[in-house]
Amino acid sequence: MAQHLPAEILFHIFTSFTSPDQYLNNLMLVCRDWYQTTNYEMFWLASLKRMMKQQILDCASETLENCITYAYPEYLVIKKNDILKERQHYVSSLKNREKILVVDMKPFTKRKETNDDIYGDSYKTKCIQFIRERRKRLIALEMAKLAITFEQPSLFQDKSEWTQIMKLIENNQFFDKKVVANLGIFNTSTTIFHIFIKQALIHQVIGEEEFFDTVASFFICDCGLNVSTYIEPLIESRKIRSFLKERNNSETFFEKYKNEVKSTAKSGVPAYLLKLIVSRVSMNNESHIEFVGKCVELFKSKKLIKFKESMVEPYTNIYMNALYPNWKNIELYLKDMKLMECNGFDHYEFIDSIIRKGVFFMNEDEHEDLIIELLQRAHQEFGLKLDVPLPMSLTDTRTTKTLKFLVENGVDINYLLPNGTSPLAQFIRHKSNIDAILYLIERGATIPPIETATTINKLDKLFDYISDIDESKFMSTLKILVEKFGPRFSGVAIENLSVVHLSMDNLFALLLLLKQSTHFNEDESTSLALTRFYCKWYNYNGINFDKKEEFRNFVENELGIQLIQAIIDESNIGGEIDEEDEEFLL
Repeated sequence: MAQHLPAEILFHIFTSFTSPDQYLNNLMLVCRDWYQTTNYEMFWLASLKRMMKQQILDCASETLENCITYAYPEYLVIKKNDILKERQHYVSSLKNREKILVVDMKPFTKRKETNDDIYGDSYKTKCIQFIRERRKRLIALEMAKLAITFEQPSLFQDKSEWTQIMKLIENNQFFDKKVVANLGIFNTSTTIFHIFIKQALIHQVIGEEEFFDTVASFFICDCGLNVSTYIEPLIESRKIRSFLKERNNSETFFEKYKNEVKSTAKSGVPAYLLKLIVSRVSMNNESHIEFVGKCVELFKSKKLIKFKESMVEPYTNIYMNALYPNWKNIELYLKDMKLMECNGFDHYEFIDSIIRKGVFFMNEDEHEDLIIELLQRAHQEFGLKLDVPLPMSLTDTRTTKTLKFLVENGVDINYLLPNGTSPLAQFIRHKSNIDAILYLIERGATIPPIETATTINKLDKLFDYISDIDESKFMSTLKILVEKFGPRFSGVAIENLSVVHLSMDNLFALLLLLKQSTHFNEDESTSLALTRFYCKWYNYNGINFDKKEEFRNFVENELGIQLIQAIIDESNIGGEIDEEDEEFLL
């Protein structure tokens, strides 16, 4: 029967009694007059009007934000505010389009003014566009809901939501996988893959290497997303191995990225990208260094990029912080990146960083030989200067061999530091190896006059910091320092000096040295320091447990300094003596 109804009646039935989804999807299949009906421009105008009205009502009833129950939004990738902003923006755009197309009917006005669209296809085009946009938004919201569900607190958080998202993209009947994967989630610049990478940084269950690589491979290889669009978040994820992994019937992520960069007319690479890569990789990992090397080669091949001026020179400090003491890293910096040619390169900082990190990261038995080998090779092959100011990283007690190597190669051991002290003074202050201190003195290292130091690093109390577990060298070194540079002890030196391993004979010799070389028995703080030393005898003297009274007799009879009995009595009772108690007892 419907086949013989006039087109005007069909038009009235379609627009009055059925929804746009019903007649757009189904009636075309059963009615021969459908095509004629759809030639009416007012049919499409009426359809668009109804669909927009209905969509605005549907948006008002959306409750996706209620899925978010986690109390700490700072730990969420998708926040309630993102959902509300997207909905507000979408409804606003619907109302704006409704006013232009339905209320003001601008296409009719434009046709009269410009003679465009004489066949009246504007509303049909707008209807189709609206339906496609609505379907895309519904798919995006469905993916977002699964991602939100994954983020909510659960005793058994798993990967099932992300597995469902991949199936949703794979099995979508309306759009191609690439189209769905590229849909914006709450804003045009954030896709579902962006959200996955951000969530993987927070949640270990999807951040583990194998699953991350599976999802990344799905989006990049199966859905055909551009690596260049996601290069920064992928680098932030630190999953560098995925870039170089060989894949069946597909190029590696890096090869895909390389082709994308080379095919762009512009540089295709932000100036800060190499800095980001270096700061996120581990320079003690060979595959990571290989990846950085490939990136350097790629960026240098792009003629529109001023590699040294824009990608290397502005970030030399960051590259120095990432430096790891191995030859591949040094070769990458000095040969491939030509770091030594940059204005900000500092030979001292480079050497100091290698030594400091070598001591921290390398095997204790081998690190010095490896550091020396690296420095020597860098000097011979790339011209790294070794005649720099003595690196302060050598104050570590485990770098004596490296110290001797650099001194023999011309480092400056007597330059004045910004705080008014010298390398030798810093070695003493940092309780360095006494062998290193004696070696520096032997090679002519000096300590500046007391008045040159700042108030923070006073040199008049410098020898309070000398220490060594080798008793035989402790006293002899102190005597050499006093002879060469004068007495530089405070009144409380006995508390500061490392005397745990001294025999009683050497402890008495130390006290006599302090008395001879300073105003030891004239300083009011000395009596208090010696009293505290006596009260805490078992902390200070691990090898002289039974010699406490012998120490007191020597102090009072030989040095002529009386210990403060009130403090001793209080200590014997078992109370803790603080500064206020001491002032009261005195």
